[in-house]
Amino acid sequence: MSFPKVGVIGAGQLARMMVAPATELGINLFLYAADANDSAAQIVDHHVGAPTETEKVLEFARHCDVVTFEHEQVPQSVIKALEHAGVKVYPRSETFIYSQNKLEMRKKMDELGLPNPSWEMYDGGTTSLTFPLIAKTITGGYDGKGVFVIANQSDLEALHKTVSAALLLEEKLNFDEELAIMVARSPHGQAATWAVTSTVQEDGICTLTITPAPELLATVAEEAARIALKIAEGVNLVGVMAVELFRVGNSLIVNELAMRPHNSGHWTIEGSTTSQFEQHLRAVLDLPLGSTH
Repeated sequence: MSFPKVGVIGAGQLARMMVAPATELGINLFLYAADANDSAAQIVDHHVGAPTETEKVLEFARHCDVVTFEHEQVPQSVIKALEHAGVKVYPRSETFIYSQNKLEMRKKMDELGLPNPSWEMYDGGTTSLTFPLIAKTITGGYDGKGVFVIANQSDLEALHKTVSAALLLEEKLNFDEELAIMVARSPHGQAATWAVTSTVQEDGICTLTITPAPELLATVAEEAARIALKIAEGVNLVGVMAVELFRVGNSLIVNELAMRPHNSGHWTIEGSTTSQFEQHLRAVLDLPLGSTH
């Protein structure tokens, strides 16, 4: 037997933070880096190429037992090409779409009966939502990019003309707090959540997390875990996922999903028996999940 080789598409800080737990577990990491100077590529064996180059990604994957992701910037066509070639890829393309496409994510939350804000797709004309509202680019947005507060109809029309694509419109919520909860799930269906995290955003970027979320009612924390576990099962997640939530009073509304290690889970390195990075590796290799205490 040989130690498993896990390929990670992306070689930034998240991949670098996988290195220590991979070493402890006897897992070999092999990275697909955009640049040899990327954070994790500086210390781990890697292959250099763009995530959009299907043939280069396929060649990289041939050296791996399983392939996973550090970021969402991998086209669905590339992921499906890997699957078609028989590569074991987690999360699967039909799962990963919900962190790449905000419109598909909203549809899925409705299908699962989970709390969404009022929303609609906009491709010109008027909207049934009340101004001010939130407009989002359907794909490509992250860390506050691609998210806009729209005050009136003329601003909406101007944005639509600028992006030259359909938009996702959502009601602007008067929320009390932004929360996040990490969840992990393995191919055989074992799943686990961590404590709920309170996140503080500045200009759309998370600058502070507090775990466990201060003064959060136990019933609300339990509801966050229920939502996360239901999403994980509903999208057939394999790996770790961050579920971002708005708390409005004692009610929760799903904001966005990230199907990879996430900044709201960095606390788990020192604060949990099993970090999100170790858990992600365990999940994609279908090893028993570790304790999240």
